[in-house]
Amino acid sequence: MNPVFTEMDAAKALYQIRQKWVRPWVPIGEDDLDLLAESSGFRDLHLKEALARAFSPYTKLRLASMVRKGFSTTENPPTLFAILQGRIFALTTSIVFRALSANYRVVLKPSSVEPVFASLFRKSLETIDSPFKDYVDVVLPHEQEKISYFLRHADVCVAYGRDETIREIMKVRGDLKTFGFGHKESFIVVLKEALDKIYLDRLAWSIAMDFSIYDQEGCLSPGVVFVEEGGECSLKELCEAIYKWMLDLFEGLPPRKLSLDEATVLSQRALLAYMQAKNSGGLVLKPKKAMFPAVMLVREKPLFSKVGYRTVVLYPFSKNLDLGSLFPTLAGRIQGIAFAGSRNRIKRLISLNPAYKPHYLAEVSFLQRPPANWRENGIDLVEELKRLGNVRASRALT
Repeated sequence: MNPVFTEMDAAKALYQIRQKWVRPWVPIGEDDLDLLAESSGFRDLHLKEALARAFSPYTKLRLASMVRKGFSTTENPPTLFAILQGRIFALTTSIVFRALSANYRVVLKPSSVEPVFASLFRKSLETIDSPFKDYVDVVLPHEQEKISYFLRHADVCVAYGRDETIREIMKVRGDLKTFGFGHKESFIVVLKEALDKIYLDRLAWSIAMDFSIYDQEGCLSPGVVFVEEGGECSLKELCEAIYKWMLDLFEGLPPRKLSLDEATVLSQRALLAYMQAKNSGGLVLKPKKAMFPAVMLVREKPLFSKVGYRTVVLYPFSKNLDLGSLFPTLAGRIQGIAFAGSRNRIKRLISLNPAYKPHYLAEVSFLQRPPANWRENGIDLVEELKRLGNVRASRALT
């Protein structure tokens, strides 16, 4: 039987987990860290930064607030089945901390792309003897019978993946509550008042960091920087400043090694973007004998909303930014927008593009460091789990 927690017990136990992971000595051994580096592709400082971003948002105050909002005392906690995607650790911790805050048992099905972190996280709960050690389980991608069972029986399912995958999961789940999160993208907007020579280097570093961390994977990784013309700095100066930092971060946050198939696809996309930038009278900055990292100024509708793998595409605009004409297929699919400049002006710009309103609006460099309580895909998961738990408890009484 699972232990019966009070709110104070739960908040304390969650903070213990967070603290063990954000300290210099994480609760797993060097061999496990090496295994995680191999599985994720994140190495050295990139691995440390990815882990830090996965746990650091969950401060004592944030966790106390989450538990206060979502917690219900029960001897028989409901089960949340999480079908994860990609290799970003913060997605796993986001689900786990939210579910445990609402006193749910969590079953994680990691992506075959990176199946190790979920298991190491589960192992760490045993290592630190967390009161939640019996609340988190992992089902690996090859364990099809277990996956099928939880798909059909878990009280709640949170699923990430391609749109067609989400539709199939919804079909299997039927009337059982399912949160399906399909394809989402993010971008950056730089307004002309932010193009100040004094702060140019800081702005360039912020953009480069958002494009470098996680190698541009994940729904909060930006694909395009929309830059308003007319600032103190020229577009060329901005491109050069960003490129300097992209090169620096290529060394400081080592990129993961691409498979041959990945390298082929990404290089082809980058080459097409390169040709478009040149043909449109734009600018391309990249290493002489490689395609990445790259900074490209494109003066016509970009071919791609995201080239990927540390490729910064800048698109200039003057007065109005019509996102519908640039990327019509992204309507309703914007996860985050990072901005530099006036918050009031960026809000007005978004109001002119209502179908592109983001779920998360942040200053540049914070795009991939959302707070613990951000509404991913527009949903407060803790609040939703609390409501569903109350419904479940009411049905049990009737």
